[in-house]
Amino acid sequence: MEFYDYFQTNVNYFWSWEEGTELLSIDGGHTIAYRKHISAILDYLSEYGIPPFGSLLLVIIATNNTFGNSLMLVEKIV
Repeated sequence: MEFYDYFQTNVNYFWSWEEGTELLSIDGGHTIAYRKHISAILDYLSEYGIPPFGSLLLVIIATNNTFGNSLMLVEKIV
């Protein structure tokens, strides 16, 4: 898989890049993480294997302090 392709979102997927920012969010406005945070996680995981990007984002959402509302929003979208 190409590097660029790994970070691409699909139409009607639960997450997207905020236009003109370094921010990933759930469609509907809830913040998932900043690009710098995602890069740090991927850098750490690189020696163990990189998971699918959507799966990584779901783990970040689930371990966030405000995960309840975000997980409900993802469930609604899916």
